[in-house]
Amino acid sequence: MHLICDDVRFESNGKLMIIGLYVDTVVVPELPVSLGLTFLQLYHIHEVRPFRVILHLSGPNGNIGEPVTMDFDVRSTGTVVGVVRVPVRFESSGEYRVTITTPDGRVLANPDGTVAKTFDILVSQSVEGRS
Repeated sequence: MHLICDDVRFESNGKLMIIGLYVDTVVVPELPVSLGLTFLQLYHIHEVRPFRVILHLSGPNGNIGEPVTMDFDVRSTGTVVGVVRVPVRFESSGEYRVTITTPDGRVLANPDGTVAKTFDILVSQSVEGRS
């Protein structure tokens, strides 16, 4: 599962606090805009071993920035949470895509079979002067 939000905090009771969750759309005041987005992924682990995944972000004009590598030191089977905060500059509105791969290029699928999280960047419309 992929989630996009403003921030994720790990509470002392073991819970995650997800702040500013974006469902399908990120609304921005203007373009271009630079944002710090947090990407959260859940992985179901079946064997105890270190592993690495790579987050790729692309948009209407191709790849955005460099891929981000996340390393995991897995100590038990079950669910592992991956959280990475990435500074991103969006130049245009449109559909963007987050894809997670292994170092050998294999694309990791979500439990529902999708291979990417898509979201739209939209510019907010000012309501001043409207009746």
